[in-house]
Amino acid sequence: MLTAGVVVVEPTGADTELFLKIGETRFTVTLRGRASAKPGERIGLNYDTGAAHLFDAENGLRLDLPAS
Repeated sequence: MLTAGVVVVEPTGADTELFLKIGETRFTVTLRGRASAKPGERIGLNYDTGAAHLFDAENGLRLDLPAS
């Protein structure tokens, strides 16, 4: 399990976007429904690597990861 700091919580209609930080790395997680997390909190993350979409920070293009 990863632990991340919550920077911003953004409700967007039916989803919630969490802007998170691990060390100096920032990333966004989209959740279905509402999240109870608040800015400044630390949360644990479990994720399905097969469902993750990763993008290059410099050019914005999706990264194609090898199948696990």
